[in-house]
Amino acid sequence: MKTLSTNSMMLIVYFFIGISTILYGQTTIPNGDFETWQNVGSSDEEPTNWNGNKTGGGFANLGPQTCFRESTNAHSGSYCLKLENGSFFGTPVNATATTGKIEAPSTSAADGYIQTITADPDFSSTFTGRPDSLVGWFKFTQGGTDIGRIQAMLHDSFDVSNPDQGSSASHIIGEALYDLPNGNTASWTRFSVPFTYNNGTIPSYILLIATASTSVGGASASSILWVDDLSVVYCSDIPVAITDTVCLSYTSPSGKNWSTSGIYMDTLPNGNCDSIFTIDLTILSVDTSVTNNGTSLTANASNATFQWVDCNNSNTPITGETNATFSPITNGDYAVEITQNGCTSTSACYNFILSDIDELKFANDINIYPNPNNGVFNIDMGRIYSNIEIIIYDINGTICQKFNSNAIQLINLTLDKPAGLYFVSITSESKHTTLKILKQ
Repeated sequence: MKTLSTNSMMLIVYFFIGISTILYGQTTIPNGDFETWQNVGSSDEEPTNWNGNKTGGGFANLGPQTCFRESTNAHSGSYCLKLENGSFFGTPVNATATTGKIEAPSTSAADGYIQTITADPDFSSTFTGRPDSLVGWFKFTQGGTDIGRIQAMLHDSFDVSNPDQGSSASHIIGEALYDLPNGNTASWTRFSVPFTYNNGTIPSYILLIATASTSVGGASASSILWVDDLSVVYCSDIPVAITDTVCLSYTSPSGKNWSTSGIYMDTLPNGNCDSIFTIDLTILSVDTSVTNNGTSLTANASNATFQWVDCNNSNTPITGETNATFSPITNGDYAVEITQNGCTSTSACYNFILSDIDELKFANDINIYPNPNNGVFNIDMGRIYSNIEIIIYDINGTICQKFNSNAIQLINLTLDKPAGLYFVSITSESKHTTLKILKQ
């Protein structure tokens, strides 16, 4: 989900902080927008107030860098946090950033933990307040079955650890935990998760953890988590208005999901204090419908851009296929990634089967000569056809040349490519075939 307007959400956060300061003098997340960084350009480059594995203890700093400053397509501002899993001599390294310290007392992933060290300001973050919820924005590329997680633990002046090393539980005052949805999240998506409180104590510290995988010892090196604009919301019984425009769907502060435009009411309960929202929501949709006419697939969206993908090959983009209409040269399952109204979504996968009978008869009617040739050759269609599309591919499936014509029988072509074997895809009047040519 790509948000086109977020000013309203930032105003809400500031509004809540202003009200709550009267009650407790609460603080907010340190460097939650990831705009300031330390040790820029070095192996232990990290967001200010945050730490990655390269400043961890034990064996943690021996692995590859997994915490990066992302300067391309941040949700807001100039930078965001990028966490990319790695591998160290075959052992998975979970990409993690935290306000505490990453500890790896042995090479076994099961022994690792994260800890607030209250005596060391580099590995602790003071925090006073009882926020209602943790909110932020994320994108995620899933490798294997990895699930990303964003977590906040409010605690007293004890060195709390996660996983608990034996005595942290009684010192945790409240916790907010958000596990990312299964699968890829290609566009910036807002999340909101409430804090659950164990007692009425005012915390002294916050332990924040963001990780690209919750799998201990089994993370995939291809998983990447981007995080930006983390903040906390303090509750108020005063109704608050939000106006937002988003792509495809919207997740409300209480976790409800809406996919149509409208005005909604949402309540985020929290003990004796509820946050009440009136949300004026505009949802921008993407037309992902596709027409299959037997010889080609056509995306029906208008004023859009397209990228056809191979569903049988992990949705790999098909080189050169960026038009609304796609004529496959082999049987398979295909989908199209459509960007429309500033939003991106992918269609369902469509099974495409070429007609063997029509293809054989069509192929017998067509004569390509000379073959082999020096790059200059003719295609005799056998009769006059309308709406002819000719696409020439190399042996890697890369499009080398396209030709479109109408009401013609003899076509003269020049292939300005190196010598080798090429495939000529010919489509016309609900007929399709693919023939080979050899350039010498």
